[in-house]
Amino acid sequence: MGQYWEIAALGSETVLPKVCLKLGEFLFQPCVAQELERALAVPVEPTYQDSRPKNMKSHHSAAGVTNRYFWSIAREYIVRDFMQSLGVWAGQQLITVGDYNKVDDYPPGLFATEENKENLLKRRPEDEESEDEESEDEESEDEESEDEESEDEGSEDEGSEDEVDQLSVEQRPLTLYHRIRRSFTELPRVTRAVDRDFSILDAIYQNPCYRTMENVFLMKGDDFYPRDEVWILRNLTTHQYVRREPLELQPGLAHGPFVRGIGFGCVVLSRISWSSDSNVALHDPTGRIHRGLWAGHRFDITTMTRHEKLTAGQNWIDVTEELVEEVTAIWSVAMGPNWKQEVLRQHRTGWD
Repeated sequence: MGQYWEIAALGSETVLPKVCLKLGEFLFQPCVAQELERALAVPVEPTYQDSRPKNMKSHHSAAGVTNRYFWSIAREYIVRDFMQSLGVWAGQQLITVGDYNKVDDYPPGLFATEENKENLLKRRPEDEESEDEESEDEESEDEESEDEESEDEGSEDEGSEDEVDQLSVEQRPLTLYHRIRRSFTELPRVTRAVDRDFSILDAIYQNPCYRTMENVFLMKGDDFYPRDEVWILRNLTTHQYVRREPLELQPGLAHGPFVRGIGFGCVVLSRISWSSDSNVALHDPTGRIHRGLWAGHRFDITTMTRHEKLTAGQNWIDVTEELVEEVTAIWSVAMGPNWKQEVLRQHRTGWD
């Protein structure tokens, strides 16, 4: 049957929506990588051409639409509120965990303390309903797993696994995969809003008195993710970064931090998987995609300008060449010698 996976942020206890369940399927789905990029991309605050009052300590959206003066005050805070729904996974610990992962098998440093681990994996009310369903399917699942497992007489884990199997479902410790499946919620899809113009008050802004609001209530991706900036993916855990330009399969594919074809989302997905089993439903040229080097790490996508301001004096490593080579190997093995053309074909619909 194969191994199923969940793409999750541990801090917010959310998962990335996806259709396919196997790593070898969703890894090559453009929509999954794009969703991840939007969840990681930190927006740039838009600038305004006209002046507005400073040092406003609170905002009132309702008052802001009554006249130009109040609008010049309110708009900054309305935009900031909206920006909080963008890049919601920036700085979060990310992991793509498989359902064949064993109890207490975690990436190094995933939990800062034992208490953190206990708080995440301790039993919750929603576990009871899930355990009832698992009990009903337990016998058939056990028979299937016995057929799939190889006979390893010298396995060191055999004794501990037998002990776990002898416990009732209610007594068994939870795996990270089961906690995610039972308790985590889907990431809100508001992060897609920057792909298109969006209108908050269609009826209002058509009135000439409110035309000044149009540039806020009808905003585009470029307002938050400008194309004239240099964008990078940062691994905040290891102090490494990847540049966007070398990932482009051909010129003109970039839209701010977002790239048609191979982008930052593909890079992250190729390195954050974690499972005790190597079944990934794809030919893995790295031999370790199920033990991702970046599993459980924290990331964001930001501009080089912002990065340099925030990290002045710090030592960061550019790993672009290494990651481009690694991603190229994975995609070419999966799609064949014409993999670039196939990737571009999948992205032909575009964002313009």
